Amino acid sequence: MLVARDSDRLLGYAMIRATDAAGSWQWGDQVGTLETLVVAGSERGTGAGRELLDAARERMAEWGAQVMTISVIAGNERAERFYRREGASDYLHTLILPVRQPLSLCQCADLGATVEHALQPEHLSPWTGKA
Repeated sequence: MLVARDSDRLLGYAMIRATDAAGSWQWGDQVGTLETLVVAGSERGTGAGRELLDAARERMAEWGAQVMTISVIAGNERAERFYRREGASDYLHTLILPVRQPLSLCQCADLGATVEHALQPEHLSPWTGKA
């Protein structure tokens, strides 16, 4: 864990790790992962996030990683803009799927199928409020 402080006040933190890369990974034997980077709301825009990211890069380089993966919750455009300004680019798009499927009504026809989902609040995305 990397921590940004101002005297005795916590400004933010970053959780990072390095793992063995898959045999087909094109960037070396280790890949870094930025699990979480959090900056206190009052400290956003002050450079604390950039300092944490720089510290994460330095530590991962020490571990032998040439790249890091970063996951951003869908809809968090501010975080996406931040990482893109720092040089991040699209590589993998990850989806999340509930293990238990929502109730649905399927009507199948010879040449096609119509699927209507009974969208209930508990099946909506907690981040966007959409299915």
